[in-house]
Amino acid sequence: MHYKIIDIYQKGFVIFGGSGFIGKPLGQELARLAPSLIVSRDPFPKIHPYGFVQIDPTAQEIVAFNPVFASLYPNYNVWTANIMLPEKFMVLASVLYSLNPIIIDTAGVTDVRTSTVKDLVQDIVKTAMLCQLMSPPQRLVFISSTEVYGYSADPNNVFSEDDDLSGLPINKEQLTAISELIKYQVKQSILTQTLMDINPIVSKFETYNFPARWYYAIAKRISETLVLEQLNSIVLRLSNVFGAGAEYLQPNKVLSVFIGKAFLPEPKFVLQGDGGSTRTFIHLHDVIEAIKLASLSNVKGIFNITNRDNYISILTLAELVRDNFNMQVQIACQGSHDNDYFQFDTTKAEEELGFQSQKSLKEHIENKAVDY
Repeated sequence: MHYKIIDIYQKGFVIFGGSGFIGKPLGQELARLAPSLIVSRDPFPKIHPYGFVQIDPTAQEIVAFNPVFASLYPNYNVWTANIMLPEKFMVLASVLYSLNPIIIDTAGVTDVRTSTVKDLVQDIVKTAMLCQLMSPPQRLVFISSTEVYGYSADPNNVFSEDDDLSGLPINKEQLTAISELIKYQVKQSILTQTLMDINPIVSKFETYNFPARWYYAIAKRISETLVLEQLNSIVLRLSNVFGAGAEYLQPNKVLSVFIGKAFLPEPKFVLQGDGGSTRTFIHLHDVIEAIKLASLSNVKGIFNITNRDNYISILTLAELVRDNFNMQVQIACQGSHDNDYFQFDTTKAEEELGFQSQKSLKEHIENKAVDY
């Protein structure tokens, strides 16, 4: 098999998850700074919204560009590839070895409710393979989630990066066992040049009987462990991301659900308990700025990325959507439900990365309503 590899003529970016909600606009933005290779496991559509045209959905090729888009973003290149396939893995290894780019991993499942253990294990394995590909000086930016903190029943609790993550139903021994098994399986796949067998990892994951509610968070936590073993790595834990089409691309998120239900013939929001549970939100624009800061700095470790001003209860969020989209919406609270509270300290990101979030959730909802 022959591969067409676009020459990234100087150190640039390699972004995994390029077809995703974060990866697509991130690639467009970073291409303004340096040559960027976007790697996506899923084939791009024939005509991508950003304007490039795929040569052949089944070919092991990088895509060609629409001339107009290419003139605006000449550094934006896309490769459809599942790096779990040995032949793709080796091509990517040669690219990373020869070019020494900054690696940004945004890839991962987006529909947490329907994801299986196998889906999540594949995500962890992808991250483990990236870690194997890297040479020590290379920069790796891993996009994680504040879900890894678990939950808190204390309304005054503020999660910081130093917390021990005791809110997750996984202990250190289990975390180590799964991580070591993944690293072993990845190394065997590379040595033998065979497609990796993830079934032992899936079985190990399932033997611990983790609650399905926490599959996604546990998978992210395991990936973080693998990433932080690298010498030049940084982990960004994002809270709930909104903006720039999130309502369509993340249909199961609470804000998307409320906006969608506001247009039903008899609109009604049903909240669990008294609606006092809280969430914290951050706009996609702020996320991209944080990733740029992390990519271009030498800072290492874990950082919370959110907007503390967008801390809001579910009930208040429901009322905000109702008041701006459809005053006919009924809001009902039902059942007994212990409230959980998710707010996060961003002092570390502000002081060490210079991160400042800017976009308001309230203003976004008000402006979105005008669009409709």
